Amino acid sequence: MTRRPLVALVTSRRRLAPDGGGTDIVKKLIASAVDAGVDIIQIREPSLPDRMLFDLVSGAVDVARGTGSVVLVNDRFDVALAAGAAGVHLRT
Repeated sequence: MTRRPLVALVTSRRRLAPDGGGTDIVKKLIASAVDAGVDIIQIREPSLPDRMLFDLVSGAVDVARGTGSVVLVNDRFDVALAAGAAGVHLRT
């Protein structure tokens, strides 16, 4: 049986909006990725304040609910758990 490759989106709002824009552009990107069938949405936003990160992750979880997409959070097990994400990506 041939396995299809996984497709992942790793967010970076600083790349999307170098002027330090808000999370709105990331939310739109996540919604588009879920609609396109992306397997993994990895939220990598280390400079976001705790509450903004939680809001972004919980919104992504809501958008991905009932689809084949899952949400991971970089380095923040607490936020991943509180927001209902599928997992966390930890550095080694």
